[in-house]
Amino acid sequence: MNTPPLLLRPSFPSSSNHLLSAALAGALCFATAGVADGASWIGGNGNWDNAFGSENWSPADEPDDNDDASFSTPHTVRLIISSPFVLSHSIGSLNMSGGSTLNMSGQPMSVSGSVALSGTNTRLVAPSSYLGVYDGNIGISSGSTLFLDNGSVSLDSLTSSRNLTTSGGTLRGHGYVNLGDRGNYALNTTINNNGTITASNATSTSFPPPEPTRLYFGTSDYSATFDLDGSLETGIVHIDRNQTLETRIPLADAFNGSLSMVQNSTLIIDGRWLVGANTSWSLGTGGTLAIDNGAIAGTGGAPAGTATIGGMAFTQAGGTITVMDADGTLVIDVPYTFSGGLHKTPVALFSRRAPPSVPVPPSRVRARSSSRTAARR
Repeated sequence: MNTPPLLLRPSFPSSSNHLLSAALAGALCFATAGVADGASWIGGNGNWDNAFGSENWSPADEPDDNDDASFSTPHTVRLIISSPFVLSHSIGSLNMSGGSTLNMSGQPMSVSGSVALSGTNTRLVAPSSYLGVYDGNIGISSGSTLFLDNGSVSLDSLTSSRNLTTSGGTLRGHGYVNLGDRGNYALNTTINNNGTITASNATSTSFPPPEPTRLYFGTSDYSATFDLDGSLETGIVHIDRNQTLETRIPLADAFNGSLSMVQNSTLIIDGRWLVGANTSWSLGTGGTLAIDNGAIAGTGGAPAGTATIGGMAFTQAGGTITVMDADGTLVIDVPYTFSGGLHKTPVALFSRRAPPSVPVPPSRVRARSSSRTAARR
């Protein structure tokens, strides 16, 4: 028997939209795999060619599969492959800081060690590109960004367990993130979100609205886990307009971070394909789910939309669910259990006070059909 989806709506109009914020934790240290040599980019804005351009590096040698490639100046570098005999850039490790930008420009890159991004405006951009990290960690810290624009990232464990960690940094965009263990079931890979994860399609402007895309997290590692709110339980997750965030990696624990959704956004959490994995996920006592999808007037605005939760069963064990606007809607399209927590609603039109938190009344959680019937009355 199919369980009908549930609707959450506020009963009062709102004077404004309220943004959630969360304190980000201090930076973590990321281990970098040992490499034979290092090469630092000194070429300013330019192209990183796999076959030419040794003068752009110090020492004057283009890094290869046992070298560390380092970018530490606020320049934009574009990855290109000019040799017909080379299919991919292969390096030992990648370190980026100082507001540097590396645009992979559709090219594949293999890293045998770790990838470490740090510093405000430091960006690794992967438009329709493949980044393979085969025996190292990926660290995104201190205001840096790993941006997937229909790109993909694969993190594999060969000799020890590995992590993709945001620590004050952001994993953003749409594409595919895969965790693997190369058949060694004693190892495990983990995503640890102590920063921000955003599903977005930044290649589109707000008008016309962004095309629907998906940020997908998958795994072939039977012991992989996704700590969506991070080990510090301060992680931030945002799903932009018309976007979907989907994970088939089991969550490590209850979500105690901050999750926000806007018009026509979708969250899918489902790790049931793994033997022994949980068959539901939960919002913990410190978690917040903010739905900000009411109509926005003016040029570049948006009509009221729906935010949808899909995948496996969802339990609100605590925390706060907020539907900010009278014309906004949250659809819980999975079996839903309320066992604790709060539902926050606006108090009145033009109110300057923050809305109070009140227990979730039964009337706030209704089947879709009964909600429509009530609306017609």
